[in-house]
Amino acid sequence: MKPNRCLQLIGAIVALALLVSARAADRVELTDGSVVLGKLVSAEGGKVKVATDFAGTFKGWSGRTLFRLENGQSWVQADTSDSYWVTPQPGPEVEVRQSGIGGWKLFLGPNGRWVRVKRVN
Repeated sequence: MKPNRCLQLIGAIVALALLVSARAADRVELTDGSVVLGKLVSAEGGKVKVATDFAGTFKGWSGRTLFRLENGQSWVQADTSDSYWVTPQPGPEVEVRQSGIGGWKLFLGPNGRWVRVKRVN
């Protein structure tokens, strides 16, 4: 088997293992040892997407906003120049996705807006 094909096969096996384990426990352990909790949306191409709800009232983000999620995790806004405001609303659904260039993005479910985030806990 060619080395490139072997790596693709290993990647597919890892993604499938993540998918199976997360469906059972709503817990995704990444290759760097970190854990993301919530409903696994997908694990295609080795990139994880996890859905959960925002804890408390959501008003948007500005500067270094701290996002507390229903799954118990906290994320902080990474891009301090980005801001977005909405009418305060109770716990909208959000998705935390691995970014294509590294890091994470938090997507707001109702309208698809997103912000770069870093894991706090």
